[in-house]
Amino acid sequence: MLVTLPFVLLLLDYWPLGRFENSKFSICNSIIEKLPFFFLSILSSVITFIVQQKGGAVFSVDIVPFNVRLANAICSYFVYIEKMFWPVRLAVLYPYSMNGISFVSVLLSATILVLITVLVLYNYRRRKYLIVGWLWYLGTLVPVIGIVQVGVQAFADRYTYVPLTGLFIICAFASADLLKNVPFKKYILATSATIILLACTILTTVQLIYWKDSTLLFERALAVTENNVHILNNYGNALGAMGKHEEAAKVLGQAVQGLPDSYEIRNNYGKALQNLGKLDEAIEQYQIAIKIEPTADFARYNLSVALAAKGDFDAAIKQCRIALAARPDDAEMHTHLGSLLQNQGKNNEAIECYKKALQIDPTFQKARENLNALTQNQPQH
Repeated sequence: MLVTLPFVLLLLDYWPLGRFENSKFSICNSIIEKLPFFFLSILSSVITFIVQQKGGAVFSVDIVPFNVRLANAICSYFVYIEKMFWPVRLAVLYPYSMNGISFVSVLLSATILVLITVLVLYNYRRRKYLIVGWLWYLGTLVPVIGIVQVGVQAFADRYTYVPLTGLFIICAFASADLLKNVPFKKYILATSATIILLACTILTTVQLIYWKDSTLLFERALAVTENNVHILNNYGNALGAMGKHEEAAKVLGQAVQGLPDSYEIRNNYGKALQNLGKLDEAIEQYQIAIKIEPTADFARYNLSVALAAKGDFDAAIKQCRIALAARPDDAEMHTHLGSLLQNQGKNNEAIECYKKALQIDPTFQKARENLNALTQNQPQH
């Protein structure tokens, strides 16, 4: 959002600095002096887009069509305002609606936004803080409103930290205007501020309960949102990390049903099944994940581990080598390959794998133990 800083500075030149009222200072002069900021903003935007696109964070039009993004953007502007005044049912991730956004919701949100904009423009001379605050809000949200979709969220509370400053400016100065001629204005403002801060304190205390640990956080998100497949995936992983493999498999199975074409969820589901000893079912999930995304190296690694557990060492070695080609600096994979080779009596190759793992991570204890055990049993020359 800070790439919009040059535009925010222009707004501040208009009000409260009032620089445009000076006949010796024009809008052009203001723009020229901010050219370095514009340059940095453009450069940062381009770099960020390229990096996130290569990292797979930027969704293609096929996944989230432009008309869906536009409808979501319009509604999000209104949702953020709603949550500013009534911050309830907050979640760490808000998913896109599986059934799309209704035309009525889009029309209602757009109508409210247009009416506010008209009201602001009508009063731009008498109450300049209105147009500055409103354009601050609208403008600073543009990079994260979802026209260019980054990530899986429909909107996010964290995006409002900078934009809502514009609306707070409006609230602060509008309150002073409305109470200008009201008796005991200071007492009314002080009491109102105290009540608002107390309410915010209580709501924050409640929210902190949900951020105690991952499972509570994800359970809360599932309780206040619908069809939140990615949170189901995260919740299942958190349960698995706690050793609750039965629950993890159940939750991740639901996630697979919600998003069957996600190789990451398939991989995680396979791992949960593997932890339950259901090797055949786990192998099936890994194979589906690899079919969806052939470069899914962790799925190949997990498949290798499952195949080894079934005694199919040749197939396990093949999958592990493919995974290592994608992640040559993974000490755990090198150690696993060494174990597979050692089981086949290929001790010299196994030793090389253990040494490679220790070069990558000298503290990797399993590789060191395997290497020591193997070299002690090697015949002396």
